[in-house]
Amino acid sequence: MIADNVARLRAALSPPALAVADSRFALTSLGAVDGATPNLEELAAVSGSMPADDREVAAAAEALRTRLGARFVVATRGSHGLSLIEAGRPALHQPVYGTDQVADVTGAGDTVLATLTLALAAGAVPAEAATLANLAGGVVVTRLGTATVSPAELHQAIDLAPFVEG
Repeated sequence: MIADNVARLRAALSPPALAVADSRFALTSLGAVDGATPNLEELAAVSGSMPADDREVAAAAEALRTRLGARFVVATRGSHGLSLIEAGRPALHQPVYGTDQVADVTGAGDTVLATLTLALAAGAVPAEAATLANLAGGVVVTRLGTATVSPAELHQAIDLAPFVEG
């Protein structure tokens, strides 16, 4: 069972081990995680209806966060950016970074998950990590096929993003 594997992995890692999950329509089978990165379709599968606005996304993500026992959920929302739902904090909704001329979304969710997890592991708080993940995701969707974001590109995105406080 997937939840057993997550529990064994956590037990094998030194505290404070971090588990952030993304699993195509199987998030609820993972057991206890610190965070999750569902897209809108995955939130709809869990909540029973497609969230249409910030309030509905926040409600669906909070229900998933509670069900998972997670500290946070970062819901990726395509052309509407992302939403961070964190225990005990107001929802943070960020617009999509970059252009609305998306070339390819292949791997964008993986980029968000990887950037978010790396930032958290480096000591960022969820809001900072979600911002970096949003920027990285915005960079990679401008390219055809699976793409990566370089440190220089991420630095440039940070400098140009209107929603990043200096």
